[in-house]
Amino acid sequence: ETVRAIYDALRHTENYIIHEYKFIEKLLPKEITFIIQGLIVVFIAIRTGIRLFLQWRVKRAAEKAAVSEQLEEKKEGEND
Repeated sequence: ETVRAIYDALRHTENYIIHEYKFIEKLLPKEITFIIQGLIVVFIAIRTGIRLFLQWRVKRAAEKAAVSEQLEEKKEGEND
C-alpha cells in the first residue's frame, strides 16, 4: 500500500511536469505490478525439483552399484 501511494505521487509529479514542460513524454506506466512473490514461488519449486533430482540420482547410483556388485558376486560364484 505504501509503495502504491509513493508510486501515485510519482505519477502525479510526472503529470505536473508534463503539463508544465510540453516536450517531456510520459514514461511511467499507469499501474505497477509486483512479480517478486511469483518469482520466489518459481525459485522454490525449481530448487525443490533440483534437490529431488539430485537425491534420485544418488539413490539410483547406489542401486546400480548394488546390482553391479551382485552381478560380480554371481559371476565369481559361477567361476568357482
